[in-house]
Amino acid sequence: MTRLRYEKLSQYFHCSVEGQEDPQDKVRKVRPMITRCEARFGACFQPGKNISIDEAMVKFDGRLGWKQYMPLKPAKWGMKLWCLCDAESGYCSAFSVYTGATAENGGLELGYRVVMGLMKKYLLSNRHVYADNYFTSVHLASDLLQADTYLCGTTRASRREFPNALAETHLFSGQSVKWTSYDGVTLTKWHDKRDVYIVSTADAGGEIVRQTRRNHQDVTLHVPTCVVSYNKSMGGVDHLDQMRSYYAVGRSGKRWWKYLFWALLDIGIINTCTLWKLCNRPLPSNERRFSLKTFKVLLIHEMGDPAIAARNAMAPPPMIRLTAQYTVEEHTVAGHPFVRFDVRKRACKLCQQEGRRRPSGRAIESSFGCSMCNVHLCKGCHVNYHA
Repeated sequence: MTRLRYEKLSQYFHCSVEGQEDPQDKVRKVRPMITRCEARFGACFQPGKNISIDEAMVKFDGRLGWKQYMPLKPAKWGMKLWCLCDAESGYCSAFSVYTGATAENGGLELGYRVVMGLMKKYLLSNRHVYADNYFTSVHLASDLLQADTYLCGTTRASRREFPNALAETHLFSGQSVKWTSYDGVTLTKWHDKRDVYIVSTADAGGEIVRQTRRNHQDVTLHVPTCVVSYNKSMGGVDHLDQMRSYYAVGRSGKRWWKYLFWALLDIGIINTCTLWKLCNRPLPSNERRFSLKTFKVLLIHEMGDPAIAARNAMAPPPMIRLTAQYTVEEHTVAGHPFVRFDVRKRACKLCQQEGRRRPSGRAIESSFGCSMCNVHLCKGCHVNYHA
């Protein structure tokens, strides 16, 4: 497609019908797309036990009354999305667009309203919610607990409900102190390199002992389990942001709503790729080679040819095989050619299964392997692997 052709199509591209828009709706230009995405994202996948909630930015440098500024984000200026993602897969099940402050807030903090709004379909299901200090509060943790939903997140010592005695307690590295309220909310202060404040209703209050190295010395750290759980499950939205930065479908323009449309389209493609991987477990040994880029290329080809899309609708996805450079006849087993792959070295499959490593502790790698099984193997392991 030429540049002029793209610009002409983009000129007549719209998401809403003029005359049917709500003049009070700030995102009316893309409201049908938002409504469609909200319905499909939630219907196609149910998040697991652990859910992370965070903000995401859609970069936009033009004029917009409700444009946000977040200096710590890679995209500092743009539109803000509140996202609810599965902590393990990064699938975005729910989102909302922040269009600025409103008068009808019921006296509740913005973070409280965001979490409750995104979680309204997932309450009373014993799920665990992970959020950062923008959202987390004792009030939110208590109300979620009454709805059979557990919360774990960092918080700020300056919040009104945070006890001064806990905030003023001096701790050394690795030390922690806890305070439990009458309604089952536990507040933890832990000092690592700085003070960390955690609000949790999903933790029994234990500790994990970890060995680390600081200033060329071995150090033993006592880490509260709530901190470990938070670090493990808080990255769902960050994973989505990372995937959105790869091979984005959007192009520069003057209309703010097109940037939002491209962002929602990117999230939809990423969600589809995530579902494909979840539905095709166990994945082949070369799973890393099936990247988001590969998925988008296959998606483009199938969408561009209706006949191919209809024929392959029920067909299994193609397995991407490693290309062989040449065959080593002396190590070949019948039906299993021993070849040198035209890619970088990878860990030997048999050595990995039997726990063999180099004296340095690193994995034993090989450029050779079986082209039929599509695995890397050492020269001495090829026969034993197929025995």
